[in-house]
Amino acid sequence: MAHEPRRQKTWQRPNVMPLCLAAFFNDLGSDMLFAFYPLFVILILRLDNMRSLGLIESVALAVPLLMRPIWGRFSDWYGRRHFIWGGYSALAISRVLQGLAQRWFHLIPAKAVYEIGRSMRNPPREALLSESVPHEERGFAFGLLQSMDTAGAILGPAVGLGIFALLTRAEIPTDQRFRLIFYIAALPTIASVLIIVFRTREVRKFAKHAPGKGEKGDAAGVVPRFTRPTVLFIVLSCLFSLWAPTENFMMVVGARIMGLTRDSMNDIYLVLVLYLAINVTFAPAALLGGKLSDRIGRKPPIVAGLLVLSVMSFGFAKIDS
Repeated sequence: MAHEPRRQKTWQRPNVMPLCLAAFFNDLGSDMLFAFYPLFVILILRLDNMRSLGLIESVALAVPLLMRPIWGRFSDWYGRRHFIWGGYSALAISRVLQGLAQRWFHLIPAKAVYEIGRSMRNPPREALLSESVPHEERGFAFGLLQSMDTAGAILGPAVGLGIFALLTRAEIPTDQRFRLIFYIAALPTIASVLIIVFRTREVRKFAKHAPGKGEKGDAAGVVPRFTRPTVLFIVLSCLFSLWAPTENFMMVVGARIMGLTRDSMNDIYLVLVLYLAINVTFAPAALLGGKLSDRIGRKPPIVAGLLVLSVMSFGFAKIDS
């Protein structure tokens, strides 16, 4: 009698674990340097004007955000995988470019490359994950992705701090220590590139009306049309993003509030603890929130999340010590 396997677990489905592992290694690298970023900007690049920091963040975000729909559309036509590993490659290159910066405005092209990489990676990655699992498992799949992403973010700062301590013990100058952290942080993302190249495949099994041979995704109905709820969600997301501060901005402002100087390098441990607190709470919340959305629908967790972020952003603006 032929053996017909029972329903697969979500993490056993094609692409799910490779995408999650790629996210883990990328965030291991990016968060390896994240706690050092405000110190690098303030102490090494001598940024003393928050308007300049706002310029870096705004210019770096502007063009790549406009490119996201373009990358998403191209991935509908030509496949997801190449855009995903191409995006991860840009993220690795960006870290090297940031480490090479000599003045604060050198960060603008480096950060732009970073955001281009994210805009190239994110829509195809989310589409590929969505296409790899049935609808009733997508909340859990995306929660698993976010949790693995954040697991790397939890481990990354500790690894970065250990490397920084070793470089300090080797009596490497402070400027070079910070730059080496940026260069080393590119290595885990190279692992993400290799995982996507060798461990993922194109799949439209759970997409509605998967395209036939030679058909473009949109023509086959894979890409959803712009319905009123879709447009409303996009507009609200844009408005919230316009108002909410970026994590980089919050970290640099926090470092300035703490009064970090070249003579207070031990305060990097405090920056690390604050950042770890964010990630330690994020990982289980993402997994539980995704699972909950499979049961009660997507809107309640989204609304609750926006309300919490709004309150926290307002509270952050009131911090003075």
